[in-house]
Amino acid sequence: MDPREIDALVQRLAVDPYDDQTRRDSDRMATLYREHGERQELAELLEKQVAALAPMAERDSEIRARLAVLHEEIGQLWIEPPLSIAVHSADHAAKHFRRALELAPSSMFAAFHLREIYKKAGMWSEALPLYAAEIAFEKEPARIVALRRDEAITRRHANDFSGAIGALHHARQYDDKEPGLQYEYAAAVVDCVQSGAAITDQERTIATELLVGLAEMYDGEYGYSYAMGALGLDPKHVRARELATYHARHKGAAVEVDGTLEAELLSSSALIEDLEDEL
Repeated sequence: MDPREIDALVQRLAVDPYDDQTRRDSDRMATLYREHGERQELAELLEKQVAALAPMAERDSEIRARLAVLHEEIGQLWIEPPLSIAVHSADHAAKHFRRALELAPSSMFAAFHLREIYKKAGMWSEALPLYAAEIAFEKEPARIVALRRDEAITRRHANDFSGAIGALHHARQYDDKEPGLQYEYAAAVVDCVQSGAAITDQERTIATELLVGLAEMYDGEYGYSYAMGALGLDPKHVRARELATYHARHKGAAVEVDGTLEAELLSSSALIEDLEDEL
């Protein structure tokens, strides 16, 4: 398409962005680029449209909404081939997704893609606020749980172990029976303890009981690991000791808590038989 035609269109757009014919011509040109797979040319056209419309964004909600959509599309173009292979393509995409969010804070599309760009770059702290931006407008419980679980992973990368516990606590408000989610919560508490960060008595108790429940649910190495994890949080937890002993007996291991061998439990055949009946 003739560059002069594009420039003329952009000038018309800057003079009167409300003109129906100008908008139709602009949309027609963008559609042609999309249909022919001319993504670089499409990005350049949309960039010019954004530049022409930007001065009017603050005083016109319709222009603001249109600009948000344009920024979303330009951002998407920069994260997909062929533009994604260019140097600093992620920076270009992030700039447009940020602007889309400024114009339309409810844009979950922009929040998701900007967060993924930050995560890929290891910019964990920058990614974290974008979970709340998406969750605030998300209505599907399963998606909220998925977002909270992903948030917990990102917080652990950012060494925010307390925040990871909080994210998983919110996730469990939607589903407190799912074993994987139970383990993730308990593991976050264990990570927090190992990092030297403080946890509440309630968090310790919940994590311990979750690990005990998992130790009752699973046999073998998993059951043993869960029981030992519970003992790590509460060395005096009777049921955790019983389960650790049971699983250790069946894997030929000894149970040691705080350096003390639980020999008296390991040698208790009656206890083992009782537990075998229960599990």
